[in-house]
Amino acid sequence: MRPTGSGRRAGVALAVATLLVAAGCGVADDPLASTVDELTSSARSASLAVQLHAEGRTTSAAVRTQLDDATLDASDALRRTASLDVQPGQVEPRHQALRVGADTLDLLHRVSDLVRAGRDVPRRTAARLDDVANRLALLSADARGATS
Repeated sequence: MRPTGSGRRAGVALAVATLLVAAGCGVADDPLASTVDELTSSARSASLAVQLHAEGRTTSAAVRTQLDDATLDASDALRRTASLDVQPGQVEPRHQALRVGADTLDLLHRVSDLVRAGRDVPRRTAARLDDVANRLALLSADARGATS
């Protein structure tokens, strides 16, 4: 069944907001910063989807789709981060990005499992999505600073 009225508008709002979040990460000239930006985008996108769902502004199906996309994107970015050849000053930022990225991926899986089970995502868990996104954004800035 297709959403009508406010359900469709919420789905469109979620899609537009996701694009804005992704665009806000920018294009990095540094491969490490770029992959960390992608991890950040995945966490922010999932956080926004969970928030809209908690407010009743989008459907569970839309949130599941968004979480699936965010999980796949984060997994891909994490894999690419692990395989990067980095500059000497980027070894520690990459190591931190891998740790936080793994936490992000684990959190995305747990949130996705909750949504699939029809359960509400606890506020603390939703807040952790914001927290990991903020930590990743700081790591991206550190990675950029290590190459300057």
